[in-house]
Amino acid sequence: MSGGARAVLLLCVLLGPPSRAAMATPRVVPTPGGVRWSGAALSGAPRTGAPLVAWQTALDDTGVVGAAVRLAIADTLAARGDTTGAEALLREPRLAHSLWGLDALLRRAGYRAAHGDTAGAAALLEQRDERDWRSAELAAWEARLASYRAALGDSAGAEGLALSAVDKSVANTAAGAEAFAVLLRVSRPATADRRRTLDLATITADWHAGRRTQAIERARAVARLARGTADEWRDVERVLQLCRDARQPRLALVYADSALKRATTPDRRERVQLTRARAYRDLGRPDSALRLYARIAASGSGTQSPMLAAWEGAREAQDRSRWREAARGFDLADSLSELLRDGATARVQEARSLAGLMYWLLGDVVRAEQRWRSSGDERSRFWLAISLRRRGASEGDSILRAEFAEKPGFGLYRVAARETLGVRSWNGRARAFEPDTVAPAFAEAVVRLAGPLGLPDVAARLVS
Repeated sequence: MSGGARAVLLLCVLLGPPSRAAMATPRVVPTPGGVRWSGAALSGAPRTGAPLVAWQTALDDTGVVGAAVRLAIADTLAARGDTTGAEALLREPRLAHSLWGLDALLRRAGYRAAHGDTAGAAALLEQRDERDWRSAELAAWEARLASYRAALGDSAGAEGLALSAVDKSVANTAAGAEAFAVLLRVSRPATADRRRTLDLATITADWHAGRRTQAIERARAVARLARGTADEWRDVERVLQLCRDARQPRLALVYADSALKRATTPDRRERVQLTRARAYRDLGRPDSALRLYARIAASGSGTQSPMLAAWEGAREAQDRSRWREAARGFDLADSLSELLRDGATARVQEARSLAGLMYWLLGDVVRAEQRWRSSGDERSRFWLAISLRRRGASEGDSILRAEFAEKPGFGLYRVAARETLGVRSWNGRARAFEPDTVAPAFAEAVVRLAGPLGLPDVAARLVS
């Protein structure tokens, strides 16, 4: 038995046996019809003490439960001063590739740093295996390593790690804040480029900390300093996007009006004008927005902006029940998308289908069916079938039956097709399924963690 396990067992003996209520285990019973839960709960009244005996028993579990309780036991040991025993528990190899791998690594590094071994803490983090890490976890690792690097006097290394973590603030706000604090300690903006780097990191940190107004004002200051440089329009678009994301259309309009005076190319003018149209829309001025959308869409510049303007203008007209204007806009967006060969066309891929719907609402069945036949997506095929059925053409029922009603699933169009035809959703044929050996075990792990092991937060993390 390891030293850490002996320490835990001693603590359990000192605390005495748990109460009967604490040992009452919710049950998970696999049945042919699924998993039956009894007495399971992910939250409830807080426990008065840690169920150390139950944790000790669960250590033998080779699945998620055994990994999860290791952290709980380690925290208990560390709180009592036994960081050696805590680190021994967290050194388990299978823990590294579990959901709690990074948590264990950060704790181990923290134990070393708390004993003054900052170099050892940094070295431990640098040995990490990030094969299964998501962006949020990588940000946490970078932020913590940056703090150790700063403490060791490696300002350049700390700054690089901190900047990377700040950039990931959208995935992990807490790590971004920790990294930004390190950045403020180590950055020495001796040159304009370094000052710009710190300013951009500050904008990101302010934004994700909820300081939206400060972020926008700093972004405007950065854009002023960048006038006449290669970064100028990248900074202008950053300000406009921040205004839009902060839902401040009036500020976006004011800034766009100012930026328009400095736009020297057709593409830049169109992009600023597109921002102005969106601001008018968000301010509840649809007529001004639609006129500007139409002007941009008719420019014929061959860039993305006319296509996006036609699409957004059509959607605005659709929302205002201006069907004819919407139909023309969707047709134009569709034709402009065929001239482009980039990812932006994916944003308007439904234009032809929606154009058909607008024409159908106007009573122009011929044009509507033409658009739907040439589109071929699910929405188009459904509405084509409805239109044909309304005209008495048998092809409509054939499409509804073969392409929707008889297909498995309960999507909107499939359910609507069955109701239209008056057919049932199940065709009477049963498919054989292999027994599920994963779900019952997973469910049992969640129940154990939330119930007798007293770790509802861990259980909630599993099912989130």
